Amino acid sequence: ALQEIEMPACVASSGSHDKIRFTLGHTGLYRRFEGRIFSGYEVANGKPAPDLFLHAAASMGAEPARCAVVEDTLYGVMAARAAGMRAFGYAGGLTRPERLAGHGTVVFDDMRRLLKHPVNGVGFLDTGSVEWPNDGFTQRRVEDGSVTLESKPEESKRAKSSDTPPAA
Repeated sequence: ALQEIEMPACVASSGSHDKIRFTLGHTGLYRRFEGRIFSGYEVANGKPAPDLFLHAAASMGAEPARCAVVEDTLYGVMAARAAGMRAFGYAGGLTRPERLAGHGTVVFDDMRRLLKHPVNGVGFLDTGSVEWPNDGFTQRRVEDGSVTLESKPEESKRAKSSDTPPAA
């Protein structure tokens, strides 16, 4: 998905530069972002304060309202919102989708859905209705471009749970 993004991009992480360098090096992404890596150690207040994202935007010469943040933590999504940036909450890791959902936030669970098509001029995502397996939520786009999580009807939950074998 990263190779499809043609806009300037950076990494803004709460970790130290050493940790970020190690992690990006381990995943083969360090060279892609070299010179555009920002650490929470560079700002006075970490996430959920907007300081890190505002610092990264300023360093990149970007207006916060034109920035999109892909985050996998609640504090990161809160920081993006506080910075006035579009938040994309990645729920394919440890954070459950309902913890990331909120006004101005698109929640997704598959990085391959990040595309080069802008959403309201900022960010990228192939959105629509997404059903989260076995958790009782459906994500829907609303008029203002934000995405909400709605509870699935009880019969849908029962059908899903009956398809799932019992835990051992």
